Amino acid sequence: MRSLIQFVAVLVFSFSLSVSEAQNKVVVIPMGGSRTSGVLASTGQTLCYDPACTTAPCNPFPCTGTGEDGEFQAGVTVSPRFIDNNDGTVTDKLTGLVWLQEGNCTTFFAGDATGQNPRNWQAALAASGQLSTGYCNLTDGSVAGDWRLPNIRELHSLVDFSQFDPTLPSGHPFLHTEFSIYWSSTSGSLYTEQAWLVNFHDGRVTDGNRGNSYNVRAVRGGQ
Repeated sequence: MRSLIQFVAVLVFSFSLSVSEAQNKVVVIPMGGSRTSGVLASTGQTLCYDPACTTAPCNPFPCTGTGEDGEFQAGVTVSPRFIDNNDGTVTDKLTGLVWLQEGNCTTFFAGDATGQNPRNWQAALAASGQLSTGYCNLTDGSVAGDWRLPNIRELHSLVDFSQFDPTLPSGHPFLHTEFSIYWSSTSGSLYTEQAWLVNFHDGRVTDGNRGNSYNVRAVRGGQ
């Protein structure tokens, strides 16, 4: 019995240390939930608008009793959320993802002859995969293969619905994202010639033909 009590005590102590250590680390919360937490990030919406309004612009409205997002403000928040790593990258403390800071990079790799950031989907996939330190203002020591085009959930996780032009959290360290529509790596399942996009003008998720040119912002990390 004494051995069992000692074992339980050690187990509880170890668990307490693990929790304490975890509190000091990045909060990794995939936007679609996870196998262990099922937690989602907050949208950033803190205001409410007249629920009966159908004609723009709708007037601000007291949140209490409306059931609107601004009343409950459900989900997880982290402050400050983004860390400027001063090497051309930004770490998202909410998801653990590391993002390319520059949103309008024109040369992702040696021989990149596009001359602009927007490119078709296949070229966007290739550019992200070949990105490395020395390009797009990166000095992080990354090599080709470290970066990739984000999936639609990762890309949309950046959106703060209380903002516009761009719909990124206030005080974010990203560069050149206004009015930009960005490719994700996620294909359409009904219209397979299309892929999913995020419009950072207003935060909408949409889709576009793979042959069209849209913007590219690479990411690394994730599970």
